[in-house]
Amino acid sequence: MVLSGELWTYLWPSLVVLGIGFALAVVFGIAIGLLLARFWVLDVALTVYITFLYSIPSVALVPLIVLWAGFDTTAKVIILFLFAFFPMVINTYQGVKSVDPKLLEVGRAFRCSEGQLWRNIILPAALPFIVTGLRLALGRALIGMVLADLYTAISGIGYLIVRTASTYQVDKMFVPIVTLGPARRDVHGAAAPGREIRGALDRGIVGRLNRRTQSFFRRMRGPDRRMTMQQRRPVL
Repeated sequence: MVLSGELWTYLWPSLVVLGIGFALAVVFGIAIGLLLARFWVLDVALTVYITFLYSIPSVALVPLIVLWAGFDTTAKVIILFLFAFFPMVINTYQGVKSVDPKLLEVGRAFRCSEGQLWRNIILPAALPFIVTGLRLALGRALIGMVLADLYTAISGIGYLIVRTASTYQVDKMFVPIVTLGPARRDVHGAAAPGREIRGALDRGIVGRLNRRTQSFFRRMRGPDRRMTMQQRRPVL
């Protein structure tokens, strides 16, 4: 199936839906999480509804979304967005809430503006939580992608699983299942050839994003001007 291109024919529509839905979930999740954690009015007004929606099993809403949005790509994007949105908004919210209040007090004491507080204190402190939310949202997004294909049963890698299972082609059924799994590793711990989707995205895109954002904040903070004990010694 890999050599003939059949797997890629069914995988490509699912990856397009994954990219659109995951990108929307990341953008809206981070933005709403930052706003809820920073402004108490929005926190009081919207946290109840977000908690209520998150407590509802997302799988139970899939038939309703398909009934409203149809069997097109729009329904798949909505389902994937629904699966990936809540880990992003909750982790971002917790990341901002975990910022030490003493750091904010010191920043205000030095007359930092709101933008400077965000750039130098809030966002660097919340960054590990945001990256964790990305990893969790990516896993849930893959589940939503396959689930949307299973319910629509028109295109995508989920449809390939259903079609091969219904015709009792068990060997072909395991090809898309293994493709969606974590990356294989050899005995030495190195990634084996032909890494699967989850491992490639998790260790590739998210890991690279983590390194780039950390380097971005290091450049934004500037060089470390803290003096070492050797530098503090007086010259005799």
